Amino acid sequence: MIPSAARANAGLRRVTRLAITSLVCLVGTGAALAQVPPVEPDPTQPDSVYEHRAIAEILLLLAPDTPGAEPTPLADDLRSLALNQIRSHVGQAYQGEVFAADIRRLTRLPEFGPIASTVQLRSDGQVTLTITVSIQPMIRDVQVVGNRLISDQDIADIIGALVDTPIDRFRIDRFARRVEDLYREKGYHLARVEAQVDDIEETGTLIFVVREGERMRVTDIRFVGVEEELDFSPRELKREIKTKTAGLFETGPLDEQALATDRTALRQFYLDRGYLDARVDFRITTSLNGREAIVEFLLSEGQRYTMRSVRVFYPEYVLPGRYPTREDARKAAKPSQGVHVLPDAQGRLEYVIYDYGVFSAEQISGFIDIKAGDVYSDSKIRKVDQEIASRYGQMGYTHPADATRRAVTHLEMRDEREPFVDLFIVIRERAPGLEHIRFRTGEVIIRGNDHTDHRVIREKIELRPDRPLDTTAIQESLRRIQLSRLFDPRSVKLTIQDPDPLQPNYRDVLVEVEETNTGEINLGGMVTSDSGLNARLAIKQRNFDIADTPDSWGEFFSGRAFRGGGQTVSLELMPGTQVATYSLAFFDPTFLGSRNSFNSSISFRNRQFVEYDERRIGARIGVGRRFGSRWTGGVSVRAQSVELSDLDAGLPADVFAVADDNTLLSVGLNFVRTSVDNQYIATRGNRMAFRVEQVGGDFSFTKIEGEYAVYVPVYEDFTGRATVFSFQTHARFIPQDSASVPTYERYYLGGQSFRGFDFRTISPKGLTLAGLQTDDPVGGTWAFFAGIELRQPIYEGVVSVVGFIDTGTVTEEFGFDEYRVSTGFGIRLTVPFSPIPLAFDFGFPLVSQSLDDNRLFTFSVDFPFR
Repeated sequence: MIPSAARANAGLRRVTRLAITSLVCLVGTGAALAQVPPVEPDPTQPDSVYEHRAIAEILLLLAPDTPGAEPTPLADDLRSLALNQIRSHVGQAYQGEVFAADIRRLTRLPEFGPIASTVQLRSDGQVTLTITVSIQPMIRDVQVVGNRLISDQDIADIIGALVDTPIDRFRIDRFARRVEDLYREKGYHLARVEAQVDDIEETGTLIFVVREGERMRVTDIRFVGVEEELDFSPRELKREIKTKTAGLFETGPLDEQALATDRTALRQFYLDRGYLDARVDFRITTSLNGREAIVEFLLSEGQRYTMRSVRVFYPEYVLPGRYPTREDARKAAKPSQGVHVLPDAQGRLEYVIYDYGVFSAEQISGFIDIKAGDVYSDSKIRKVDQEIASRYGQMGYTHPADATRRAVTHLEMRDEREPFVDLFIVIRERAPGLEHIRFRTGEVIIRGNDHTDHRVIREKIELRPDRPLDTTAIQESLRRIQLSRLFDPRSVKLTIQDPDPLQPNYRDVLVEVEETNTGEINLGGMVTSDSGLNARLAIKQRNFDIADTPDSWGEFFSGRAFRGGGQTVSLELMPGTQVATYSLAFFDPTFLGSRNSFNSSISFRNRQFVEYDERRIGARIGVGRRFGSRWTGGVSVRAQSVELSDLDAGLPADVFAVADDNTLLSVGLNFVRTSVDNQYIATRGNRMAFRVEQVGGDFSFTKIEGEYAVYVPVYEDFTGRATVFSFQTHARFIPQDSASVPTYERYYLGGQSFRGFDFRTISPKGLTLAGLQTDDPVGGTWAFFAGIELRQPIYEGVVSVVGFIDTGTVTEEFGFDEYRVSTGFGIRLTVPFSPIPLAFDFGFPLVSQSLDDNRLFTFSVDFPFR
């Protein structure tokens, strides 16, 4: 017998020999397979022979320039470009459709010309894919000929992008059309541009041939009713279009693209006025010489539709079942449910039972501007969805951005016999993928404020953790951050985050900002009727931080010190012909990290009146606080030295009595509530203010002042231009006798504050030292003003016209004696360098007093609150 150990060793040796033999065989077989040549494709074999065989190799070759030469491998950059388009891969099964799609994608690349492809069967049963490409010639130069009216450089700015790019006839044609568009903008409607590409492969030069033709201008624009008389005049319709007739200030070019835009604008004009069936087209009639054209807009207005009813529909809550009458549906409904009549999929009416949502139908009807009996305005209907969504947002029912668009929609059903529309407001409170949850605000996260303290930003955010997630507060916060001008306005974003899985009722809000340059130096000037000519040099830093002292000189000179606190420090120098003002001011909106504000200033002001000069040197310190989003309040302390000089001999005695250098010390309290949408050009909202000031020093008296202003948009077109009606009034009163109040602290009206009358002329007139009456104003202790104004924009938000009526009086006692009234019109011009419009007003007194001085024209800056 063989011992067990010996048997084990013999078995191990046999296994080892077998393993070595197998490894040698496998290596030899692999070497043989690696050298298996592909079998030449047999054209008689069907394509199905190659299907689902493994792809062994993909060859990318470059076709030779000379016939009969062998293809060469493709360069690495072109090889990578081609492989990015190929979905067939080595090791995968070959599919004829996939490979054909690969070739089509390669053919669309401008870098490649004609492409050939083959599939070869290898002796091992796999396939080799061969793709042979030719390189598309490159454009080495671009030239233009035939252009006389537009310079080579202007055209080169367009077509220069074609240089050093492959020949792509589609792309070349697009650039030719862009040159044609350039000609159309200048009125050459018949200009044509063609590209000569026949010789480009040999020369490498692409030539654009321009045939400019005659310049065609619009000499007349007509509006033609196709079926009936038009309800709107040509003047009203011309306001809605961009195409203009040629004239002294207009070239009037004919541009079909602009006409297509005009057609859309006219169609929208009619939809906004209830003409839902309106159709608009245009027709061009050209002159024989090809230089002039008449444009006719063909209009079919149709009937004007009226809103008949507004109904609210919660489709997620509708209970299945069809009821032939409303009575049947009511019998089947529970006491807490309602019944609606709605169109089914075929447009037929059926009665359905529904559960009420967050708001009832009556509440929804109260939210929206359009009511039963109103003209069915498309612009108002568009606002319905936004208004309802904002009401839900105020209560914290916040949808994701994609779901919000589906959450509130509307359907309209037109009466087949009469021009009435029933509006169905569809509210999907359970939008797809969203539970019906009233969300609360989680964490407010701020990012991007590399220099600015986060407290500066939080002070402008209306959201508070654990309160309802109010989407309207998000929009208001966005507006306030942008208006602060501490960050790039385009970078400011407030994004509602997805719910927290651990707290599904809470959603964080991400605030993203991007720092911008907040320092500025302004050099300019201004001229007004009341103050004369002024030059202005202002140095301001809007993101100052007085506590951020520099750690090094490098930090100081790089601008990283004294920055980030949201404070404003400004130095203003304004010398002028009548008024000279020099001031240094500091303002902190988050004083000591709170919601309180702090302001201080020192100033020197010299005013040259006709009769005397007035010099004021003073300082002011104030502390304020915001109460919610509308109210602000504050306390201020003022100290001033006032002196009059160069007095005329015939001035009133009241002026001589206060001519010496006098000191005024005062403490004031003020409250302001404002909801206006824009502090410079208000279009809606109101503003109330109340101030009381106790003055001491060389004089002792009390000032009590109140004012109110309201702005109402009476009409708004579909472009957002609003006709605004405004009413302003203020009352100012000093309870003490006028003898205890210096003339420079009394009240006056006139000029910018009361158009049609001269500056400060609305005032009691004084007596000389000899007791003679003068026409020099000495001011009063009671002033009242009330005025209305209607503002209508007429051009691109830059030019507006206004009509106004100003009324009021200034007297020595409370009352409405010696009342004045004026009326007039004016122009408002918004210029790029100032957010406040310039005002040019013509005023005509209707009721005046004997010693008043009139003023026809007043030029000023139209600050909304006087």
